[in-house]
Amino acid sequence: MGSDQMELPSIEDVKRKIAPYLGHGVKVVHAYDFDGTVLDTMGRRGVVAAYCIQKYFGMPYDEAKRRYYETAGIPFSKQLEIIFSDSDPSLRKACITECGSRAADEVFRDSEPFPEVRKTFKELTDLGHTLVISSGANNDLIIRMLTRFNLIEYFKRRICSSL
Repeated sequence: MGSDQMELPSIEDVKRKIAPYLGHGVKVVHAYDFDGTVLDTMGRRGVVAAYCIQKYFGMPYDEAKRRYYETAGIPFSKQLEIIFSDSDPSLRKACITECGSRAADEVFRDSEPFPEVRKTFKELTDLGHTLVISSGANNDLIIRMLTRFNLIEYFKRRICSSL
């Protein structure tokens, strides 16, 4: 995991933290965001976003990529509002549409789960914990990706975009 990635707690840490609550009818549920937490997508997202920003706003590719990463963590629409606050909203919308389409085609296609994900999910479900996946991506795409990486068996619930 890169230095800017949050480390997952160990299974022993999880067991220790929840021990006082077990046996009192408490159900343990873990919710994970898919894009960037389960699936390592940040590198490909930066490439796609920089391409679209360069195409629609004329910003040099390297600067576009840097600005994308500087504002990462919020919806792409908000990133564009920050970076290009005086731009035509229809131009931002076109950029968002293309970037979203390319993300579904390229980012998810070319990304892999973080290495520790499968082991962690197996250990948590073996403990009887429920795992939930959350994503702004549409449900069909998330199901395809979870199936592709043999992760779907770990998730009882998915909270996805209806788009």
